[in-house]
Amino acid sequence: MDVGILRMGVAVGIERVSAMSDQVWEQRELLPGVSSKRWARVGLISLGIAAISTIALLFTVNASRGDYQYFDPISVLVLGVAATSAVAFWICYILSMRKGRREVAAGYTTSAQGDNEVERRHSPTGVVMRPAGAPDLTKPQWDAAMIRVRAYQSFLTHRSGDCSHS
Repeated sequence: MDVGILRMGVAVGIERVSAMSDQVWEQRELLPGVSSKRWARVGLISLGIAAISTIALLFTVNASRGDYQYFDPISVLVLGVAATSAVAFWICYILSMRKGRREVAAGYTTSAQGDNEVERRHSPTGVVMRPAGAPDLTKPQWDAAMIRVRAYQSFLTHRSGDCSHS
């Protein structure tokens, strides 16, 4: 577990990171593999593609009404994209729910609307964004949490830079 305390651009304590104001961050390990938040995000993108493709399919079918060609190449292509995207959405949804249950069992969540009984961690970094038992983050709390995430990422950048000069 990494913990850093930053004061007025000078790192104090364990870590060496610069920041404009006092920042305290705590990083914890995440379960291996893709996080539930990332699965959910990919699923939402797939759902959006499916919705846009379905609307496009309606336009292509409506435009080709007089042709009596039900399987024109454009309609088949758009239908294939819509169907594939819909299937991808359901797969991502199932994987997100499974990973979400595993995360909660491990004592955390990466989902913004996840279980408040466990801590909320930033999905790529593992930085704690909300402690267990606390309510969902407000906009100012989210902004403060993202500053902690950026401080941790800056620490990683500086630490990897320090290692290359040794």
